Amino acid sequence: MSVLAVLLAAVGVTDLIRRRPIVSGLVVVVAGLLLVGAGWHTLWLAPLLGVVVVVWTIAADNGTSTGFALLAAATLVLIVLSGELPLGDVPIQGWYDDLEIPALATVPFTRAALGLGVVLFLTN
Repeated sequence: MSVLAVLLAAVGVTDLIRRRPIVSGLVVVVAGLLLVGAGWHTLWLAPLLGVVVVVWTIAADNGTSTGFALLAAATLVLIVLSGELPLGDVPIQGWYDDLEIPALATVPFTRAALGLGVVLFLTN
């Protein structure tokens, strides 16, 4: 689910930052994948998520539904593969565990990341 969180966050940030949206979306994809533990073994995810973000951006600017269809398909694929994607250690896991927010004490990092991705996606 962490990869889905990265995809939703990248689409959300791209919609929020309309100046050079493709570059900002790709930066969020790469940084997000690194933060959720993707490494060289999952490097193939970056261009795939990047294509979804770029198509979403272009389709949104043109008013077509192609971006939505691709995003829906990518979401379904990531949900199906969520337990199969071999992610490594999460570099920010220690930081997340040390947060002194009582409400997050029982929330796993992957669920919090997915929540953040959904919030960023829905802000536009």
